[in-house]
Amino acid sequence: MSLADELRARIRRDGPMRFDAYMAACLTAYYGRGPDIGPGGDFSTSVRFPAFREGIARLVEATGVARVVELGAGTGELARSVLARVPRVEYHTVDASAGLREKQRDAGATPHTTLDELAPGEPTLVFGNEVLDALPVRRIAGGPAGALEVYVDLAADGRFRDRLLPAPDAPFVPARGQICDVAPGLEAFVRDAARLADPGFLVLIDYGDVAETLYAPTRLNGTLAAYRAHEQHQDWYANVGEQDLTADVDWSAVSRAATAAGLEELGLVTQGRFLRALGVDDAEVVSPARLGSAFQVYAARRGTTRGLPGF
Repeated sequence: MSLADELRARIRRDGPMRFDAYMAACLTAYYGRGPDIGPGGDFSTSVRFPAFREGIARLVEATGVARVVELGAGTGELARSVLARVPRVEYHTVDASAGLREKQRDAGATPHTTLDELAPGEPTLVFGNEVLDALPVRRIAGGPAGALEVYVDLAADGRFRDRLLPAPDAPFVPARGQICDVAPGLEAFVRDAARLADPGFLVLIDYGDVAETLYAPTRLNGTLAAYRAHEQHQDWYANVGEQDLTADVDWSAVSRAATAAGLEELGLVTQGRFLRALGVDDAEVVSPARLGSAFQVYAARRGTTRGLPGF
């Protein structure tokens, strides 16, 4: 039975499914099979650029840490580059995909399925590039009498469709007619990752905004997007379990979680500023017209007074 058929059977049995549960099922299947990341796959990340990998290797040197924990490490390209420059460092990866974990092992990393398999205790850089945007989101809408929420239901012909239902537990009420995408697991994920930076650093790179901008009334349709074969579209009900689903990151929630976990915040800067401070000048990853301003870098620390380039 296909994932789409499994989800249809679940909805027929249990009723409409909250969107984050649907998204979680789709992404578990998608990443579980080991997605093809790169020019021929569904998406690429900045890691494909040698200059970006070199910059992160320099970051590892600058921190002086004994261990790197990379979240959502993809094909292991970054691990290979860092270990080539800093062979003394202990490199761990955390990835839900068994297929990708094998590639990370081939690159010289020690792969793990969850963060629970690792413990604090040695100077550590916890690093994540484009991992937070893949956390499942609730789709909260502003209705005439309060918050509504997008659930996944079935049309008469069996196709998936949106269904709006009351959301008394919504984290906030959007403007009427507005949809906001909110990742309920974001803060717990960040707190769990921050636990390992004791002592050490937490560095996260992704696309997003602070809450005031991300959920502004002028942003009517949320930030959820689907990616397949490098094409972005808005049909999350197509290619069930066979396409990437992402949403912009709420950096205010990241900040709240990191500081609640006991980290000292260093700030939020553009990827361009961050990489330039590391000596990277490749236009693809630092230019504001390309990836330099599309991505932001969040950093925090604990148990050290050492600063980070760009902050």
